[in-house]
Amino acid sequence: MRFFFFGLIALFVNLPAIECDAQTSKLPPAMPERVEMRWSESGGMLPAYTNITVTSRTLTVEEKKPEVNTPSKWSAKIAREDAENLYRLFVENKFDTIKNDKQEGIVYDAGSEGVNINAGVGLNFNVSYGPNSPLSGANQKRYLAVSTAFGELRGRYENKPHFIYMKDYAVLDYDPRSEDRIFKNARPATLSEPEITRVRDFVERAVSDHNSRSVNEFKRIGDLENYKFQLIPATDENGEKWVWVNAFCDDFKKDWKKQLVLVDDGGNCFFQFYINLKRNSFERFTVNGEG
Repeated sequence: MRFFFFGLIALFVNLPAIECDAQTSKLPPAMPERVEMRWSESGGMLPAYTNITVTSRTLTVEEKKPEVNTPSKWSAKIAREDAENLYRLFVENKFDTIKNDKQEGIVYDAGSEGVNINAGVGLNFNVSYGPNSPLSGANQKRYLAVSTAFGELRGRYENKPHFIYMKDYAVLDYDPRSEDRIFKNARPATLSEPEITRVRDFVERAVSDHNSRSVNEFKRIGDLENYKFQLIPATDENGEKWVWVNAFCDDFKKDWKKQLVLVDDGGNCFFQFYINLKRNSFERFTVNGEG
């Protein structure tokens, strides 16, 4: 009887670990082509933050320190193997099953950090960690296994050559009355800084994809530092946020940060495409015809 009693105690003590192991991750074993992984940290009351975003091709770091007004930002092309190794940590640690402890009280003005992964439709998971989002035991261990890997990856590429894309851009308001040819049955939306960072990455990915498939030299896109970008966000009738990207290397002396620049020809000096931020995808990449 005593043996049975102690056995029950051992069972209940280890029950959380058993439940943790029994949970099944929804993340696919192999890294999706359009995965996006992000670690972020905020300074609470301090005007500071750090965002590290990793895709299958790039690593982007955006950082704002308390003593400076303008955030710094850099990107680097990374080895696919490095992205796959990071993704593997999400899978091995069943990131989508990590649960926070019950919060007891509120710590005001406290900073926090968090990790997010978007692996496709229905596969967007986020875990926060800090005084108001406590983690302990196996959940904390699994979270830290993933979060610390972002800093290690940053250190590996920080001193390597970086590249800049979508340097000059403006976010324009969508006007359904005059711009219904861009979106149908949509309403105006806004873009947050993290969403603009995602758009930057989509620009590089979309252009890279287009150039790799283009057999017409005139249709290939050149150095993105020579382009200006207009971003028009809108939300469709299903609640999905879209961004129409309009890129050009000649603004015809227009006030392009306020006025939409549209031409019918011009070749690879002008291209456009759509981004679906909810589905983490892009489509309808077009290059203007030769004038």
